[in-house]
Amino acid sequence: MIEIQGPLIEANNIIHSARLVIDSWEADPDNYASLKQVLTELREEFKRFDDL
Repeated sequence: MIEIQGPLIEANNIIHSARLVIDSWEADPDNYASLKQVLTELREEFKRFDDL
């Protein structure tokens, strides 16, 4: 049987992180520290996904 629960959880984490980027941008597009933080988190999610 194919295990898909793990990759689905990771995909959900990526979507959540992407939403945080959008929320940060919409709240204040000039707040580069906030944008850098959420973009870093999104990058880390992609790295974890790539490791599956």
